[in-house]
Amino acid sequence: MIDTFYLFCQEWGLLGLFLLSLLASTIIPLGSEWLLLVLVHRAVNLGEVMNLVLVAVIGNSLGGIINFYIGYLGRVAAKDQVLTSLKIQYAKINTHIQRHGAKTTFFGWLPWVGDPIVVLSGLTAVPFIPFLFYSTLGRAVRYIFVVMVSLN
Repeated sequence: MIDTFYLFCQEWGLLGLFLLSLLASTIIPLGSEWLLLVLVHRAVNLGEVMNLVLVAVIGNSLGGIINFYIGYLGRVAAKDQVLTSLKIQYAKINTHIQRHGAKTTFFGWLPWVGDPIVVLSGLTAVPFIPFLFYSTLGRAVRYIFVVMVSLN
């Protein structure tokens, strides 16, 4: 089934990249960089490369918004009970979120810790607009870096 999904992503180009980028930034353990690089190396000009990066950033950012909203819903539904148990499990991440606020979400794309950072940001009521700014900035920097390294 995963092979079929990967083939779909490759055949559908921008739509496949968008879907894979969105799913990769949710709790589903997928990577989107490989498809971005495949499509970048097929691109014929810089404009196409920029469009590919933009689509990947938008899809990945929307996945981050989904995780943030899951955290926010958890806060609304469970109040302090969930917050208390998550503070015990993710004490270090939560400390950084409390200390640095939305700036922490710049690292929301990182493997293993990115999803908890984003979900906890929703749980701890980080303001949405700063979350969106820093989270999207971090994802954009990552994709631009990956593309620049692959083209050199």
